[in-house]
This record gives sequence, structure tokens and C-alpha cells, in this order.
Amino acid sequence: MKVGLRYRDLPTKRKLMLVILFTSSVALLVAGAVFTAYDVVTARTRLADAALSQTQILALNSRAALAFDDPKAAAETLSALAIRPSVQGVCIYSKDGRIFARYERAGAAPQFPQSPGRDGVRFENSDLVVSQAILLDQQRIGTIYLQQDVSEIYDRLRLSAGVAALVLLVSLVAAFGVSSLLQGVISKPILELAATARTVSEKKDYSARAVKRSQDELGVLVDGFNEMLAQVQARDTEIRKLNAELELRVKERTAQLEAANKELEAFAYSVSHDLRAPLRAVEGFSHIIAEKYAPKLDETGQDYLRRVRAATQRMGLLIDDMLLLSRVTRGELQREPVDLSSMAQTIAAELARREPERQVEFVIAPGVMAEGDARLLRIVLENLLDNAWKFTSKRDKSRIEFGTKSIDGKPAYFVCDNGAGFDTLYAGRLFGAFQRLHSTAEFPGTGIGLATAQRIVHRHGGRIWAEGAVNKGATFYFTV
Repeated sequence: MKVGLRYRDLPTKRKLMLVILFTSSVALLVAGAVFTAYDVVTARTRLADAALSQTQILALNSRAALAFDDPKAAAETLSALAIRPSVQGVCIYSKDGRIFARYERAGAAPQFPQSPGRDGVRFENSDLVVSQAILLDQQRIGTIYLQQDVSEIYDRLRLSAGVAALVLLVSLVAAFGVSSLLQGVISKPILELAATARTVSEKKDYSARAVKRSQDELGVLVDGFNEMLAQVQARDTEIRKLNAELELRVKERTAQLEAANKELEAFAYSVSHDLRAPLRAVEGFSHIIAEKYAPKLDETGQDYLRRVRAATQRMGLLIDDMLLLSRVTRGELQREPVDLSSMAQTIAAELARREPERQVEFVIAPGVMAEGDARLLRIVLENLLDNAWKFTSKRDKSRIEFGTKSIDGKPAYFVCDNGAGFDTLYAGRLFGAFQRLHSTAEFPGTGIGLATAQRIVHRHGGRIWAEGAVNKGATFYFTV
């Protein structure tokens, strides 16, 4: 696993060469090990057979000396092994198990056991030991024991290992040369394909195509890659076309929106100036009638006059609120950190100064911050706090709270009161322009404040909602 991680980022050309060299090395090592092992086994077998044959010959030649109890003749027979330098020593055991005759090569110190042991050929440590019965008329009259050095086998093993190493080195050099010439057949198409993919990735040029050089799996891969590029190119062309059409549509919609905004501005100007002029005239003449001609009017006429003046004043408030609502939908947002707690404290103080006779408990959480347009967020808080102030006016002990809580992992700001509340069946009408759940006689207002707050919150990418119950207060939440 670690080897694969180490070499996985090498170029394909180098990976192929390493694979070829590694495979060749493993094959040559296995072959060399097998041949060396075979050579050693063969040499041991050959050496054992030769020693056994030599021992059998000595056994035949020693029968007479052993039968006539002639140790000297037996020793002369054994001395014939002097021509075999690998023989460390040989001895003849008599029938009763004592050493009858022996031969030791000069400089050697063979260890002859007290008894020859079982007949046969065996390897003990670095020596070859042969025990052979000496028979006369099918009767054992003694045993010949031969001890032979087998260091020539280890010499042969070292020679074989050296030859194998030399062959491995020469083979690897040859494999490297051949792989350098032949790996291009596989690596070149892969490298070309990689170069094409890099060109497409860096330059986004989907018209590039890889060159197909064979009909094998690499050829199939190149065909698939080129087909994929063709499909991507077609889709890219279609996307560019759609983007061009979309840009044209955006320009058209932008022009239409600008025209609509200009019409809205013209309408706002008309409302602000053209509609206010006759409204001021109605208010002015109504005021004159109330001052100069009130004594000439009966009670019913004076009531009608008061209603006219109240209607003109309400119309003025509606025009102001409508202009405010139109301005909220225009202009660019100026996002910045806003201290909502400080803003709520200021608004609460203004409300308290407006009606000092009221006893209202304000609970404002400290350190509440938001990211948004400070001017617009102030309008939201003014509307929500003013709403709470208005709808708690009939309570002996009014309480208004501002704070924040986590909803779905995001901060939500809230204004909570213990006022009149509302029926949740009609909650959908709360944020509609000029929609009211209470009469103006019960609670004054135009019904535009919550609609304005909703538009501001939506412009900030947030949402606003309310929870409450009749005579149990209401809580308004908003996010930005």
C-alpha cells in the first residue's frame, strides 16, 4: 500500500519502465533461485553417490584384511583415499565395534564416533558421512566409516549465486534498454491524451481532440474521450447561446424595470404634490368653516365637519405611509454592522417621551448585532416597537421585550408584547398593505407599518412572521 502511494504520482513512462524492470527482476530472481537450488541438490546427490561408491569399493577391498586380522593391510587400502583431498578421514570398525584401521588426511582432524551408527549416507553439519557394512559370505564382519568435507558444494553455491547476480545485472540492463524503446508504444498515446486533457482544462478549448493511434483499449479510450469532448463542446455552444439570450432578456427586463421605477417615481411625485394640493385645500377650507361658521352649524353639521377634517388628516397619513413604502423598495442596500440593542433603546425612549403618562416596562437584550442597512432596519424596529406600544395601550401593566434567539441554527430577532394579540386565523393579513385586524376606533393606524417592515426584511434576504393569541399578546420575529 505504501509503495503504491509513493510511486502513484510518477509519470506514466517511468511507471511502465519500473513495472517492466520489477517484473524482469522478480522473474530472473525466481529462475536463478530455482536453478541454483537444483544445482546444489544435484551436486549433493552426485557427491553422495560418489562417496557411497568409493565406500563400497573400500569395503570390498578390506574384507580380506579384516578377515585375516591384518590392520596394516587395511590401513594401506584406506590410504588410497589420499588422492581425494575432500576426504577428511576413514576408518574400519571390527565386528565388535572397535576401530580396526584408520586413515586421516594430513592437517585434518576427523571425529570418529565410538560406533559407526546406522548404514547409509547422511549430511552432518558441513560433512558428508557414509557408513557401509563389510560383508563376507553375507555375514557382517565389520563397518567402514567415511567422513568427507562438502565445502565444494558451498563453493559451487557461491559461484552459482555470483553467476546469477551477473546474469540478473546484464538482464536488467538489457531490459532497461528494450523497455526504453518499447514503452513508448503504450505511454505515448497516454501522454498525448493527458496533454489534450490539460489543454482542455486550462484553456477551456473543447474543440481539441486526441489522436487515435491504435485499435486496442487505448484506441477505445481515445474515441470515448473525443466523443465526450464533442458533447461538451455542443453543450458549451448551447450554453453560450442561452447566456447571450439571457443577457438580452436581462437587458430588456432591466429596461422595463427602470421604466417601471420611473413611472413609480412619477407616481410618487404626483402623490406627493398633485394629490396633496387638493387635500390641503379641503383641510384649509374645512378649518376656516370650523373657525368662522361653526356657530351657524347645528350639532349634526359640526359632526360632519369634524369627520371631513379627520378624513383629510387620515388621507394625509395614508399618503405619507404610501410614499414611505415606495421608497423602501428603491435604493441600494448599504450593509454594515448594526447595534439593534442601542437602536431599540433609542426608539423606546422616544415612545416614552411621546406618552409620558404611560407605564411600560421595556426589556431590551444588550449587545444584539445584525448585518444590514441601518436606516432600513431602524424603520423595521420603529414599526414593530410602535405596534407593540399601540396594542398594549389598554393594559394596566404593559411589557415590551426585544431580543434574539436561535431558530434552525440562525439568529432571529423578536419583539414581544402582552397586548391585544390577534387571531391566528387571520395572521396572513398582518403584512398586507392597508390590512388591519382591529378598527381605527379601537387602535389607530393605517395598516402600512407591517407591510413596510416585511418589504425591508425581504430586501435583506430574510423573513418575518408572527405568533400570538387574542388578549394574550403577540411576538414578531424577523431575520436578515
